[in-house]
Amino acid sequence: MAGFKQIPASSPQGRESVYGQAMMLLTVQPVTRGNINLSVQLFQSVIDKNSSDDLGITAKYFLGRIEQIYRFEPDPARAIAIYEDLFHNHPEHPVAQQAFVKLVLLKLYDRIPDAERAKDFATFEVQGAKLQDHDAVRDFHLVMAQACAKFGFSEEKRLDHLLAADAAGVVKDDSKANLIVSIAEVARKLGRKDLALQYYRRFLDECPRDYRTYTVQQRIAATEQPAP
Repeated sequence: MAGFKQIPASSPQGRESVYGQAMMLLTVQPVTRGNINLSVQLFQSVIDKNSSDDLGITAKYFLGRIEQIYRFEPDPARAIAIYEDLFHNHPEHPVAQQAFVKLVLLKLYDRIPDAERAKDFATFEVQGAKLQDHDAVRDFHLVMAQACAKFGFSEEKRLDHLLAADAAGVVKDDSKANLIVSIAEVARKLGRKDLALQYYRRFLDECPRDYRTYTVQQRIAATEQPAP
């Protein structure tokens, strides 16, 4: 880390150096409380210089990530507060939109009454419709679809979010296969036969080596059967 310290922190390059040092401290092994605390201080110094440029916004995002996953004792409430502030102040920035996705995940999976979770879910649907960053859009709809399955929300809403995630595009082969199958299965359960068959057949076309191929073939055969 000596190389980072050679540039004065007051210069623009120095601020980038401080940010780089903060990032490095999160990956240095072994992870220590001291390194995490120093990383927080360095990120905060970047934010104090300018909280509204790309570097300041990204530094604040990582303060949230530290509270969410890097601390020895994670503080989800603190992470939520950081993500809320970031998205409130910079709703159009891609990093702030990713912070919103993390916020959605933390709040929906928090230990809260079902009625409160349902209310949050409805609020997030409205807010999430305004997302523009491709990755944030995809991840948001995946989180919302998973929440529908986990907490028993509407299967129709689950299908809507799955289809929206598919429209945004999922790159990883295993994730894409899971998404296609999920859409087909939910559509079948909802009686949307044509949509189910479309996605089952797409699965066979795009994921021919997946272990679920035989099961999907059986699903197609069963779905194509005329109603008694």
